[in-house]
Amino acid sequence: MYLNTLGKEVGSVQRFDAMRIKGPCWETNSYGLYLMIFFPFICYDVRQKKIDLCSQPLLLVLFIVNIFLTGARLAIGQLALSVFLILILSGKKEVKKALLFAGVFMPAVLLFLIIFRDGMAQGIWRTIFSAVDFIFNTDYSVRFGAQADILEDSAYYRELLFNNTILKNWPDPLLGRGGAFNFHLYIEGYDIKSIDNFYVAQYVTYAWPGLIAWIFMSVSYFTDSVKKAVKNINLAKLFAICWICYFIGLWYLDQLQTFPLMMIFFALEDSITAKNKSSTLFEKYDSSIAE
Repeated sequence: MYLNTLGKEVGSVQRFDAMRIKGPCWETNSYGLYLMIFFPFICYDVRQKKIDLCSQPLLLVLFIVNIFLTGARLAIGQLALSVFLILILSGKKEVKKALLFAGVFMPAVLLFLIIFRDGMAQGIWRTIFSAVDFIFNTDYSVRFGAQADILEDSAYYRELLFNNTILKNWPDPLLGRGGAFNFHLYIEGYDIKSIDNFYVAQYVTYAWPGLIAWIFMSVSYFTDSVKKAVKNINLAKLFAICWICYFIGLWYLDQLQTFPLMMIFFALEDSITAKNKSSTLFEKYDSSIAE
């Protein structure tokens, strides 16, 4: 009672009879998005000014465990993409360090998952293969208790949502319906009350002018990070990875109260990539700019 500072229940929810944590967020997917916004930056070695996946191994493990326990297929997919990009942009020494860490950590995890595959680890296997099914259109997760019809409906209703809004110029393509509009569509037997696609949500709310303005604003921050990344500024590389994973995630979910945090990150990215000859945050946290 004394720790209930959020005025709501904080804990977990269930899917396919498995518990999914949501931390301090309203939804498990929202918690997954929050974790993945921060994830690239825990892989930055402030002392060495380098990208290092294992610079904080304990924090890395805690992040990975939390992401898997959300049961969010999107967050797991974002995690895989983020790790892949981080390894590509890391130096040879840091890659070897990450492979050594994986060589020690992964066998222990796999042993746990195999021993308890029919018990407490079943939900983790289901989450892993749900992400695989989501990407490659397979059905491996069904073997671990997932319901194929629910997964198929989840993908199909998103397709219906896009086809019946943006592709049909609904609602008004110039004015939208505004932020107070209560969205509700009934299509082919699907009663759709939420928009699990941020770009569709922006279109419905602010129409083409609002959606295009948001895209231009976001692309400007992304291109700024890429320009700095090309100049071998390591912190900019991590911002670019953060943008890539986040923008992909918004195709499958609404922003789920993460946008205020992203506005802070946009401001941070803008300040550390400022073309100022005096001391910038990049000069403080990334020595490569001074070389």
